[in-house]
Amino acid sequence: LCSIFDIEQTLARGLSGLQLRLEQFILAYNLKYFEIN
Repeated sequence: LCSIFDIEQTLARGLSGLQLRLEQFILAYNLKYFEIN
């Protein structure tokens, strides 16, 4: 049970980290787009 919980915690942390990176990527992309126009 404990190991399953650990795996779920790691997955949740990985997903939130991925979401954060995606948001940063979109932000940077938008900034570049606005600089061009």
